[in-house]
Amino acid sequence: ANMAYARAPDFALKIGPWSFFCFCGAAEFREPEIEQLDDDRAFEPLERPCSLNNLHDEEQGQLEDALPNFSGEWLLVKAEGDWDSFLKEMDVGYMTRTMVQAMGYGVGVMKQIVEHQSNELKVTLISPKGTSTSTIVINGVEQESVDPMDGKMVKVVPCWRGNALEVKSRWADTLKELPVNRRFLKGPQMIIESTTASGLVVKRVFEAKEKG
Repeated sequence: ANMAYARAPDFALKIGPWSFFCFCGAAEFREPEIEQLDDDRAFEPLERPCSLNNLHDEEQGQLEDALPNFSGEWLLVKAEGDWDSFLKEMDVGYMTRTMVQAMGYGVGVMKQIVEHQSNELKVTLISPKGTSTSTIVINGVEQESVDPMDGKMVKVVPCWRGNALEVKSRWADTLKELPVNRRFLKGPQMIIESTTASGLVVKRVFEAKEKG
């Protein structure tokens, strides 16, 4: 059943080979090699240009003004949806799923410090387990990336979909697709919505830390 978790765990937990902490940011960006894939293994075509680089200065400024800016220090305050089924689909075992459920899925502990300038997004993840930083370039181009919690290579495609930042990702070795993440603002909150291949959706709700 769908539930919303709002209690703080004693510590945050890495989940096997995949961490729900991260959005899969690029630790090092370089122009990707062109890889020919079968149609059923390739990402869906992009619906609109994602890069700001090829626009005139005036057009780029207008587009940047219209898009949300995620800069700030954010605290996870709620985890919504059927997280047990979500983790099961990610091949997480029963014992681990039970443990992270008891700890509230990071609510009240996990923080993100976001630095967002133009088409570059830098996210610093902070938890009792440690701190890690990753960066993505929002340009619709597949980028070599690293899961900051595990160091396992992934490939990501960051792109604007309306006012939401969508990041598609897959393992670099097997090309198996991972959940699609959408980051967007809703009033004073930042939402990260994750959707699995079967269509299951879970959400993490962040609120900005008050200054001073």
